Amino acid sequence: MQERTMGSASNSLGDTITSTTSFTRTTVPKMRSQLSASGISKIERHIHQSDVVLENPSKYVVVTKWLATIVFGVLLLVCLVSSKLSAIGIAAKLSETGNCFTSQKGDNSKNCSTSFILLLLILVIPNVLTCLRFTWNSLYRKDRKWPTKLKIFYCICLSLIESFGLCLFALKVLKINKSATVVLLMDGVYIGHSVVIGFINSRSRNSQFQSIKFAVSTIMVVAGCGITIFVIANKKLMESKDLWHIFVSILCLSTAWLPWLRKKIVSVVQPNSYQTEVAYQATESRSSDEQSQGTISSMYGGSSLTSSQQTDDGLIESKEKYTHKLMIISSVTKTVSTFLFAFLIQSVFDGWSVKEWSEGWDLRFGDLETTNGRQTYFFMINIITSILGYAVGLYVLRTQMGKGGFAVPLLLSTPVTFGMLYINDLCSGLYFGKTDIEYSNNICHNGTENLEFLLPALFLVCIGQCLSTGYYVYKSSTIVLQKEVKLFWMPMYNSILPDQWMLLDRRTQLMDDTQEQQEEQIKKTKVYICTTMYRETRDEMKQLLESISLINAAKQFGTRHFESHIIFDGGIKGNVIGDKALQLLSLVPEVLKTGDVDTCTKADFPYGLRLSWRLPASKGEDCGQPMTFVIHLKDNRKVKNKKRWSQIMYMSYILDFLVKEDAKVDDETAFILTTDADVKFTPDSVEALLDLMTRDTSVGAVCARTHPLGEGPLYWYQQFEYAIGHWFQKAAEHVLGSVLCAPGCFSVYRVRALRDIIPTYASNVEKGLEFLTKDMGEDRWLCTLMVQSGWRIDYCAASCNYTNCPTEFDEFYTQRRRWIGSTIANLYLLLKEAKIVRKLNQGISIWFLVYQAALLVSTVLGPSTVMLIISGGLAYAWGLEVITTVIIQFILIVLYGIICIKTSQKTQLLTAKILTFAYALVMMAVVVGTAEQIVENLANINNKPYQDGNDTINPTFSPDAISKDFPISITTVYFGCLVGLFLVTGICHLDEFTCLFQGIWFLLCLPSGYIMLIIYSVVNITDRSWGTREEKQENTMKKTSTWYEYIGAILRQIFFCCDKRHDKHDNKPPTSIETSDIPYVSRKRVSSEASDIEGSFTRSWQGRPTGTIYEHQESREDLLNQDDPYTYGDEDEIIKVDDWFQQIDPGLKIEYAALFKKHGYDDTSFIASMTETDLKRIGIKKKTQRTMLENRIKDLPDFLIEAAVPDNVDTWLKDIGLHQYKSAFTKCHIKKTKDLEQLKTFEKKDIENELGITKAAHVRRLQEAIKYLRTPTKEELLHAEIKQRLDNAIKHDIQKINATEYEFWKLLTETHLKPTSEAFSLLGQLKIKLEELRNTWLMILLAVNSLWLVLISTLASKINLLVLGSNPVGLVFLLIFGVLLLVQFFCMLFHRLSTLAHFLARAPYRFGHAYRSSWSYKNDDDIAAVAAAKRAEKECRQRERNRVRNRQKSTQLPEDERSPLIKFEAV
Repeated sequence: MQERTMGSASNSLGDTITSTTSFTRTTVPKMRSQLSASGISKIERHIHQSDVVLENPSKYVVVTKWLATIVFGVLLLVCLVSSKLSAIGIAAKLSETGNCFTSQKGDNSKNCSTSFILLLLILVIPNVLTCLRFTWNSLYRKDRKWPTKLKIFYCICLSLIESFGLCLFALKVLKINKSATVVLLMDGVYIGHSVVIGFINSRSRNSQFQSIKFAVSTIMVVAGCGITIFVIANKKLMESKDLWHIFVSILCLSTAWLPWLRKKIVSVVQPNSYQTEVAYQATESRSSDEQSQGTISSMYGGSSLTSSQQTDDGLIESKEKYTHKLMIISSVTKTVSTFLFAFLIQSVFDGWSVKEWSEGWDLRFGDLETTNGRQTYFFMINIITSILGYAVGLYVLRTQMGKGGFAVPLLLSTPVTFGMLYINDLCSGLYFGKTDIEYSNNICHNGTENLEFLLPALFLVCIGQCLSTGYYVYKSSTIVLQKEVKLFWMPMYNSILPDQWMLLDRRTQLMDDTQEQQEEQIKKTKVYICTTMYRETRDEMKQLLESISLINAAKQFGTRHFESHIIFDGGIKGNVIGDKALQLLSLVPEVLKTGDVDTCTKADFPYGLRLSWRLPASKGEDCGQPMTFVIHLKDNRKVKNKKRWSQIMYMSYILDFLVKEDAKVDDETAFILTTDADVKFTPDSVEALLDLMTRDTSVGAVCARTHPLGEGPLYWYQQFEYAIGHWFQKAAEHVLGSVLCAPGCFSVYRVRALRDIIPTYASNVEKGLEFLTKDMGEDRWLCTLMVQSGWRIDYCAASCNYTNCPTEFDEFYTQRRRWIGSTIANLYLLLKEAKIVRKLNQGISIWFLVYQAALLVSTVLGPSTVMLIISGGLAYAWGLEVITTVIIQFILIVLYGIICIKTSQKTQLLTAKILTFAYALVMMAVVVGTAEQIVENLANINNKPYQDGNDTINPTFSPDAISKDFPISITTVYFGCLVGLFLVTGICHLDEFTCLFQGIWFLLCLPSGYIMLIIYSVVNITDRSWGTREEKQENTMKKTSTWYEYIGAILRQIFFCCDKRHDKHDNKPPTSIETSDIPYVSRKRVSSEASDIEGSFTRSWQGRPTGTIYEHQESREDLLNQDDPYTYGDEDEIIKVDDWFQQIDPGLKIEYAALFKKHGYDDTSFIASMTETDLKRIGIKKKTQRTMLENRIKDLPDFLIEAAVPDNVDTWLKDIGLHQYKSAFTKCHIKKTKDLEQLKTFEKKDIENELGITKAAHVRRLQEAIKYLRTPTKEELLHAEIKQRLDNAIKHDIQKINATEYEFWKLLTETHLKPTSEAFSLLGQLKIKLEELRNTWLMILLAVNSLWLVLISTLASKINLLVLGSNPVGLVFLLIFGVLLLVQFFCMLFHRLSTLAHFLARAPYRFGHAYRSSWSYKNDDDIAAVAAAKRAEKECRQRERNRVRNRQKSTQLPEDERSPLIKFEAV
C-alpha cells in the first residue's frame, strides 16, 4: 500500500486540485504547498492537536488515587480494630469475678446482664439488617430464584453451626482475661480452610506446591494458637475445664466459614460444555436455505444460543440468582438460632434466668460515668464501625483499591489490635483505666508479660494467615464497580471477627473461577461503532471522524476488535453521490489518514453504495491492528429513509450477519456503540461505558453524560437544562430502577438485548400514538422496549460526550416538539403496560412507576403551575391581583393555542418568540418581587412583641406566614431549600458548577419552556417532519404582500367562522400560471419521504453534452408494475415532454403535452422540479392523474447546476437548457462572461421585461442558474476532485466476492426496508388519527390546567382555609414536588458516590499510565504481545527515519546549483 501521511493526503486533495469545469481550467501549482500562506497557522495546529491527541491522566489523578487508597485503607483498619476492641470491652465485663450471674449482686449483676444483652445484640443485628436488606431487594423478584431443597438444607445446617460457634466464642472465649490472647485465637478460624484446600490440592499432581503451602499455613496457625492456649492454661486466664470452648468454637467457625462449602451452596450449575458445543455445531451445519431464512426469523423473534440466562417466562437472570434468597434463609436462621444458643449457653453454664434477661435491657446511653453507660458506648462503637468497615471494604474492592485499601488493612488488623492491647498506657486509656482500674487490668497486659510466648505466636498466625488467605485476597483482581454478590460469597458483615469474616468470605481466584471467566469473556468483546448521518456540517463531521481516529489510535497495541459504520441517509441517488456525502468523504483522508479516497473498496449493494477502508495505525504502516471503517450510502429510492430505518439497517447487519458469521463472537460479547454524526467523544469515555456494560449481563444499554456545544442564549439555556436533566433525572432513574432513555448520540447497547426487541422496533406505524413513539422519538422507544423486555439501562456519569445543540429559536422549538411528544407517549405507554413491565422486568418497582406517574402529572400541570408562580410574583412586585393576572394569562395562552391550531408554523414560532420575550420581562419582575418578599419574611424573624408605655405591641405578620412563632412563608422555605439543594448539587459536580450560572436564562425562559413549548408541541404532533437538519429552501420568486394583508390573512385563519369569502372561492384551476405563483426550487428538489435525497449534487461542466443530467444505471422495473409501459432513458439523456408522455400514457400526451410546454416544462430536466401544487396550478384537474404524474416525476433525476463562472454565454445557456434565449441575451448586450455580472442584480420582473422570458419553468431555471453564477469555493473544488476519484475507483462485484452478504442485504431490503408508495400507505388514516390524538391531548391539557387554576386561585383567596399560610391543595402539591425533588437529590448523592468509585477505580497508580479499566483497549496480561507490538513500533519509526534520510540525500543539489544567482563579494 502506498505510504502517505496526513499532510501528504491533505496536499493531494487540496493543493493539487485541477478545476474540472470548462470555464476554469487552471491547474493549481504544486509549488503552492511551499507558500507560507498555503500552510496551517499555529492556532489551527494547536486546535487540531488538542482535538486529536490522546492524553494520559494528569498527575493530580494519580495522586488522588494514592491518597484515596491510603485514606480508605486507614479508615478500614480503624474500623476493624475498633470493632474488635469494642466487642472485647463489652465481653470483658463478664469475666471480672468468675461466673458473672452467680457471684455478682445488685448493680454488678445488672451490668453483667447488660453486657450479655449487648453481646447478643451485636451477634443478632448483622443478621437482622441483612434479612431486611435482601428481603426488600429480592423477596418478590422472580429473577432471583429460591435455591433447591438440598441447598436450603446445607445453608440451614451451616447457619446453625455458625451461630453456635459465634455464641460460644463471644460469650465464653471473648471474655478471657488479657485479651491479646483472644486476638490471636481469632485467627484459628483459618485452620479449616487451609486443611480442606491443602487436601484437595494434594490429590492433584499439578498443585503439589499449593498443597505444601497450605500445609505450612495449617502448621503455623495451629502452632500459634497452641502457644496461645498454653499461655491461657499456664497463667490460668481461663479455667481448664472451659478450654474446650476454644476448640469447639474455632472448629464450628472454621467449618461454617469454609469458602469451599459456600461455593457449593451459592454456585449455579453451569450447562454441560459438551452439550453446548454439540448444539453450536448442529446450528452451524444447517443448510444455506435454512440459514437465510433463519437470518430474518432470528431477527424478528428467534432465539440465540446465548439466551441461556433468560427463563421461560422471559425474565433476565444473573448467574448469582440463588445468593439473595440464600441470604434471607441464612439470616433468618442465624437470628433465631443465636437467641436460642445464647439462652442455652448462659442457662447451662452460668445459671442465667429470666430475671437477668429483664435487667439487661436497662440501657443508658451517653453516661460514661457508669458501667452501663460505658458498655452502651462500646456497643454503639461496635455497631457503627462494623457497618462502616464492611461498607468501606466493599467500596475499595469496587474501586480496584483492593490491595492497599482492603487486603493490607485486613492483614494488619490482628497485629495492630494485639499491639494496642499490649501497650498498657494506650490500652488503659481506651478502657477507662482511671475510672475502672480492675476492668482495664483484666483486658490489658502489664508490661512485657508473656511476650516471649505471645510474640512468636503472633508471628506464626500472621504468616499462616497470609499464606492461607491473605496472599490470594491481595492478588485477586476485580471488575470495575463489581456487584457485591460477585465479591463475597455471603454478602454481610460480622461484628465479632470482622477481618476474618471478610478474608474468608471474599471471592478469590483460588476458589472462584467466574472472575477469570468474566475477564476472558471481556477479552473477546467486539464493538461496532454505528453512526447515523444526514445533513451535518463539515465541522460536526470532522469531530466525529477525529473521535473515531482516537479509537483507532487507542486500540493499536491491543486485541480489541472495533469497526465503524456510518449509515448516510440519502447519501446517493442512483450513481450520483450527494454533496453532504462528498463533504464527509473529503474529510476521511485528512482525519483518518487513509490516503487518497480512491483507495477504498467500492461496491454496490441493494441499499445503495458502500465504501470501506482499513484504517492504518496511528504510528505508521504495519504498526498495530487495522480498524475497518465503512460508509453506507443509502439510496432513499431503494430503502426507507429516516433515522429509525438506518438503525434497523446496522442492527440487522450486526445481529444477523457479522455476529453469526464470526465464530469468535456471540451476543454476549458483541456491543454496538451508537453515535450521532455531530458527537465528540474520547476512548476513555468508551472504556467507562463498557465498564458498566461488562460487569452486569442484565444491563442492556449504558448512556453517558452529554454536554451541549454551541453559543448564544439558547446554548446557555440548554447548558443548565442538560445539567439538571443528568444530575437529577437520569441519576434518579438509574438508582430507582432503570434509565428510560439512552440517547443514540452516544450509548452502548448489548447485542443480545437488541435481539429481543428488534422485531417490535422494526414494525411499521399504524396508530397515532405509534407515530410519536416510533418516528418522533426512536431512541426513547428503543429503551422503552428494552425496559419492557426485562433489561436494565444504566447511566454512566464518568463517560462524557459533546454534541451540537440548536442555537436558533425555531430549530430548538421543532426539536423539543419531537422530544416532548415522544416522552409523554412513552411514559404513558410504560404506565399503561405497568403490569407486564413489572412481570418481565423485576428491577422496576411499583415506587419507580409512581415516581414516573408523578413526573407525568407535573408535566401536564406545568403550564398552570408556572402561571400561578408568575401571578404570585407579580402580586409581590407590582401589587396586581392574582385572580386578574391569572385570567389575563389564561386568555393569552388560549389565544396562542388557537394561533397554533389555525396558522402556519412560521406564525406560531414568531408568536412564541414575542411571548418568550414578553414573559422574560415579566419573569424579571417576578424574580425581584419574590426576592423582596423573601427579604421581608426573613426580617420578620427578629420581630418580637415590645412595650409602648403600658401597652404591649405585637408585630404584624404576613397572612402567608407559617405561624407567629415562625413568621416565614412556605414560599420562602421552599425557595431556600431549592437554592440549597442546587448549591450542594453543584458542589458535587465541581467540574460542571458553572452550569448553575446559566440558571438565570432558564428562569427567565421558564414560561416559554413550560407553557408555550408544551402547547406548541401538543398542537403540532400531527407534523411528520423531523424539524432539525432540514434543508432550508429559499424562495426568491415568492409573491410579496403588504403588512395589512398579512395580518388580515392571520385574522381570517383565526376567526375562520366569520370569513364569508371562503364560500365564494372558485376551486377550478387557472388556465395559466404566473411566475410569481410558483415557489422557487433550489438545486435539490425536495421530494416525498420515500424518495428524499440528501443534499445537492455537483455536476461537472467539462466534457458534458448540453443539458446533461445524471440518472442511475440500474433498472427500476422492480419499482413499477409489470404492465407499466413507462421506461427510462439512458443515463445522460434528457427526454422531451412529448416522448415522456408517450412512455407514460399516449392519451395524456394529447391532453397535457401542450399545457406543459406552455409553462416551460419542455423536457424532463424542467419536469423534474415539479410538485403536486405545480401540477394543479398548470391545469391538471383530475387527482388520479396528478398522483400518477407526481410518482413519475419523483423518479426523474434532478437537474443540477454547478457553481462556476463560465467562459462564454453560449455554453452557459446550453448547459442550463435555455439556449433558445441566446438572441435575447445578445439584444441586452450580454455576450461575454463579464456581461453576466449584471444578471446578479436581476429580479423576476427584470427577467420578464428585459430578457422576454415569461414561462414559469424558464424563469425559475434562470434564477437558479444566476444563484450559482459565482466562483466555486475551495470545498466545492475539493468535492469535485473527490467525486472524480470515486468515479475512477474500481467498483467490485459484491455478488461474486461475498454472495452471502449480498443475499442478506437483498433479503433485508425486500422484507423490511423497501419503501412503500404513499398512495398505498396509511398516511391519510394516520393523519386523521394524529388529529384525533391532538384534540384529545389538548382537551385534557386545557381541562386539567383550567381546573387547577380555578381550584388554587379560589382557595388562595379564602384566608379561613389556609394551612401553614398556604391553601391545603397547593400545600399538598408543593409537598409532592418537594418530595420528588428530595428523592432526586438523594439519588443524585448516591449516584455521585458511584461515579466517584468509578473514577477512583479507573485512576492509575503510576504517572504516565492510561486509565485502568475492566474493559481495556490493551490486554496488559499478554506481555509478549505488547512487547512485540512495541518492537514493531520501534522498527516502524526507524524505517520512517531511514526513508526521510534517504529522501534528503537524493534531493541534495551540487554546491554550484545551490549557490545564489547573485554573489556579493566582501569589499
